[in-house]
Amino acid sequence: MAGKLMVNVALCLLLCDFGLQHVMAEKPALSEESNEIADTPLDNENGNPKENGVQEEKPESDKDKKNEEDEEIDVEGHIVVGVQEGWADGRVEEAQLVKSANRFNYKIQIARDGAISCKAEGQDNKDEADYILIYLPRAEGVVQAPASNLLKGLKAAEASILLPEGSINALVGWGKVVRQAARAESVSDFAELVEILRRDPELRSKYRSRFDSEGRAFHVLNDLSHVNNHGLEVTEVEEGDRSRYEFRVSGHAPSVVLATPTSERGRSVLLAVSDYLVGSHEPGVGCVDCITSDEPELLLNVSGVTLVGVFVTRPQPFLEDALGSLLATGLHPNKTVVLVYNTIEEYTPKVNRFSQRLREEQGIMNVTVMQVSGKEPGVGVVKNMMLEECLRINCGWFIHVDAAVFLNPMILGLQISLGHPVLAPALSVQSRVPASFWRELDSDLRPAYSWDHAHILKGRGGARGYWHASCIRGVYSVRHDILERVRNPYTHALPLPTEEDPDLAFCSALREAGVPMVVQTAFQEQGALLNTTGHEIGTSDITTFSSNPLLWHLFYVHPDYNKIMGGEFGFVDRPCYEVYVFPTFSQRFAAELVQIANSVNQWSTATTKQDMRKKNGVEEVPTVDQWFSQLGLEDLLDELFGSIFQNIEMLSYPSSYPDGITLSLIARFKADEVPGLPKHNDASVATLAINLTPSELYKGGEVEFPVQECRIKPEAGHVFVYPGRLTHPKIFHNVTEGVLHRAIIMIDSKDKVLD
Repeated sequence: MAGKLMVNVALCLLLCDFGLQHVMAEKPALSEESNEIADTPLDNENGNPKENGVQEEKPESDKDKKNEEDEEIDVEGHIVVGVQEGWADGRVEEAQLVKSANRFNYKIQIARDGAISCKAEGQDNKDEADYILIYLPRAEGVVQAPASNLLKGLKAAEASILLPEGSINALVGWGKVVRQAARAESVSDFAELVEILRRDPELRSKYRSRFDSEGRAFHVLNDLSHVNNHGLEVTEVEEGDRSRYEFRVSGHAPSVVLATPTSERGRSVLLAVSDYLVGSHEPGVGCVDCITSDEPELLLNVSGVTLVGVFVTRPQPFLEDALGSLLATGLHPNKTVVLVYNTIEEYTPKVNRFSQRLREEQGIMNVTVMQVSGKEPGVGVVKNMMLEECLRINCGWFIHVDAAVFLNPMILGLQISLGHPVLAPALSVQSRVPASFWRELDSDLRPAYSWDHAHILKGRGGARGYWHASCIRGVYSVRHDILERVRNPYTHALPLPTEEDPDLAFCSALREAGVPMVVQTAFQEQGALLNTTGHEIGTSDITTFSSNPLLWHLFYVHPDYNKIMGGEFGFVDRPCYEVYVFPTFSQRFAAELVQIANSVNQWSTATTKQDMRKKNGVEEVPTVDQWFSQLGLEDLLDELFGSIFQNIEMLSYPSSYPDGITLSLIARFKADEVPGLPKHNDASVATLAINLTPSELYKGGEVEFPVQECRIKPEAGHVFVYPGRLTHPKIFHNVTEGVLHRAIIMIDSKDKVLD
């Protein structure tokens, strides 16, 4: 019946032929054949049910009640799950429910086809044990406590049946009471029984049924549910010599956690919370079954062809570096097909070089740069085309790769080796860039950060593992069977029709189909998302210090500088008194600065001391140079001053704390121009100089400190720092062959700023 819960779970009077899939606690698979659940003998405490389903009650003293509350009663728990029209089996929610049931030893029955009938009617066997029954209208929810906790909840509520508040037709109660109520009221399924109990107060009184207003059994998540708000929290509890996670509401732990079926947000919170409750993760440990990347059999699990789709669809920094990171895929070259889709014409040479490197360096011969003729079809359509191509060639996996991602080696191979249907690596994020995964939804059904997002993103300790997500992006793998199950996901209709985002459409399609999207933190440092915000074609990567700090430091900072900042001061050279040499920048940094200077090409002539760039119009020691302000690098220089140059200054001269940079330039020295500088002092508290030319490319060019009797020739990218005034006059010796470029940064108080 359309628009109605199609639940035909017949209540058996004595011998019910449950046409159900029976999932036993010791057998977690979802495809086993049906088995009956037999009731066990009735214990003496509960007694035999009365005719109306109400238990005989004996007067108890306060002491007896206290002893019963403290005593852990062994009672069996059954979970019966109906089937709702359109609610396909095998959904991620069902898997989480089954895991939680197995963890707390519930017997769980899940209806598959709705064709469930009783063979005969009769009376309950007085020798049968009663049990705690949980009925759910569909396989969505988790249990986080054994049936004995539900028994305590029923006793505390003085009830035989508890109903959750809200619109969910679920219940918790004594199994025999529920069956007797159904027989007495002539109803054939649980959903109908719950409906009449909910609307008829007299029937609720008759069968000692109550709404669970105190949350003794249920908590229902909805659009307003926020963990770490309104009393909701996931916390650690001790359990013997181990600890586990527990979901609490105002300090109380409900045994059954559900979500309002019409609340997409509530369902996303339920899925996020369930990761902590089903036993997959332990506090301080993380996932209990994570494998490591060095296991020799890991990559042997990959079978079939893998189609890798690479998408270059917007201006971005570090494009060649990001594409180059895909070369070490960890995939078998003869079983890999790569399709590259590029919408930026200016990037065509870089994309073609990447394709050629895949063939020559990795032996992946099946590489195609897609050219779409005619009108641009849209990225979503092209992505769907790749999925269809994957199905056509009978691929085992599809891997989606956004070019604005830098991956560490072997990540693609590790992804599909783990075998999850849809899996994404947790990627590091940089300033002002959204993450590569979300675990909740907001009120507009857009992906939203969960309360534990920062914790999971760190991926260490208790955060190491596999986490369900409401949406993933950037890099992820999709198994062949999911491609068949969800067709054209990148053009799936979004909740907000004004949006056109293929990635959000993909996530919406998978959520609707109940396909589990998982983000994994099983491995450390898997890669990073690039920040493309405001980036324009032609913008130099070296200027992205603040927007892409991870990649900037990776490519432009010398690895020994990080060691120095970590306290390994042995990497600092002290060639003479108060002169220090810090390995600070990479040769790539030096080369790109020179490239920018030569591209701007506004070199001063240095033929006179007149220099109108300076406030006083005079340069006492002229050089052929360009100021950083002429090169458009003022912002970069300010960022380097605050994050690097000040560190060097303070380590070299702890008692000095200058305010800022007073002069910054790139000077050029060569034999037929200005080959060097005579003995002179700088107008600064301290000067930082950086040779930008590798020492093997020029001769001469040493820096001499005659008073200190030392001469140095630092390598390209190394910063040498010295006092500017009085104590340390210096000589820049002539360059006799080649060209030397040297950056000079003078530091002083702000009232002495010259440029």
